[in-house]
Amino acid sequence: MAMPVESVPRVHVAVLGRAGWRLALQVAVVVVLASCALAYGEVRPRRQSPWRSPPGPPGFRRGGPWRDGPPGHQQTPPGLRKQGAEQGFRDGEAEPGFRAPGGEGFRAPGGEGFRKQEGGAGAPRQQDCAPSLTTMNGGQPTCSGQLIFEDNFNDLEQWSNDIHMAGPPDYEFVVYKSSPWNIYIDNGIMTIKAFLSEDKYGPGFVSNGTMFVKRCTASDRDLCERTAFSYNILPPVRSARVHTANSFAFRYGVVEMRVRGPRGDWLYPQLALKPAESRYGPHFSSGEIRLPSHFGNKFLRDSPGGGQAGGSPGQRGWRGRKLMRAGVALGVKDQNDAKLLSVEARAPQEVADWSRVFHVVRMKWSPDGFEYWVDGESMGRKIAVPEGGFASLSPDPAKSPWAGGEKNAPFDQEFYMSIGLGVGGLNRFPDNVTNGQNAEFPKPWKNTSPKAMLNFWKAKDQWYPTWQLPLLQVSYAKVWAL
Repeated sequence: MAMPVESVPRVHVAVLGRAGWRLALQVAVVVVLASCALAYGEVRPRRQSPWRSPPGPPGFRRGGPWRDGPPGHQQTPPGLRKQGAEQGFRDGEAEPGFRAPGGEGFRAPGGEGFRKQEGGAGAPRQQDCAPSLTTMNGGQPTCSGQLIFEDNFNDLEQWSNDIHMAGPPDYEFVVYKSSPWNIYIDNGIMTIKAFLSEDKYGPGFVSNGTMFVKRCTASDRDLCERTAFSYNILPPVRSARVHTANSFAFRYGVVEMRVRGPRGDWLYPQLALKPAESRYGPHFSSGEIRLPSHFGNKFLRDSPGGGQAGGSPGQRGWRGRKLMRAGVALGVKDQNDAKLLSVEARAPQEVADWSRVFHVVRMKWSPDGFEYWVDGESMGRKIAVPEGGFASLSPDPAKSPWAGGEKNAPFDQEFYMSIGLGVGGLNRFPDNVTNGQNAEFPKPWKNTSPKAMLNFWKAKDQWYPTWQLPLLQVSYAKVWAL
């Protein structure tokens, strides 16, 4: 008589014993996994970057306000929703008057020798590649018009954080942190937020406390740990700054960013290129390239009879959110004293205030100098390499460290990108500026004073109420080869 089908498994298990049980379980697991793969396709766990939302600042809701953020600040980060003239634009929405990248000497990526890669960056083909003067990441060659860097800020994997108290060369009045209170990404926008240190650590901390910076990235330990004493107070503001020194550097190219600047006295964006190797010495001795940006002050202007530090002689007037400025900083005197060669652009009448919406800023860096654009409009004058090179700007050109380099030294080496939100400091604001609607407030500190940060802090009742939006926002950053 034939054996019933349902009895077959029992007979096999009885014969195989314990080893059979193990084998049967393994086979069953493989069958189940294979069935799932066939039904749903391969499923891989998604790597969650610590910079994506969530997490955000404490109490942060995606697309909503902060519930328990620092008091006295705008609660909803701007630029995430379009709400009238005061709000920014989401990606895909162009501001009035915006034009695609262009301008003399600029070639949009595409055409022969250009191939789009995953992640947005281009890669040269072996054939039909027109070699470019641009190099990247230690001298690697590029093709003309190639997109060599792109970040649309879905995460911060290409960026590293500065984590330390600010020091030379600018001595900003901040401590840079990587906390989601200070830097976060939402809806494809990186937001850097400044707020008072005492909002986190309590009243009196700046004057009497001790600051220990966890995971400090500075080699100078004084920027990692400090106890307040007398006029040597702790940084009164927390902010953030990121860079590509560990992932991307280049020499010559076109840099473009879409940004919205801060609104508040003594705040300013830090949109810069910094030397990867500092071949000619520390700080400004090896140069710094600054993209177009504006101060956060609404009423900042030159005092009557005062010159304009770092600018063209005789130019005076408004210097706050009505003025976009770009240029290069050079340490022609010593390592902490900068000479700024700059170009400026006033906000057009229909804009009135550069901080109200996002703007596209662009810079072309070539061996013969620098050119700048805002929203596709040229900022005018080109910063050209002097006939005798930048070394000719030194008190003694023959002894200048730049004399040993190319004519455009120190800008003949690879630089990396740096983005941050600065406050105060000893190089950004000339001492002759005034603040206030009626120019009633002089700048609270002198750049040469050892009490500069203390005097800034003492004037908190003047500047802190103006911090309507102490934010820097960036929705993309791109670099093309020449």
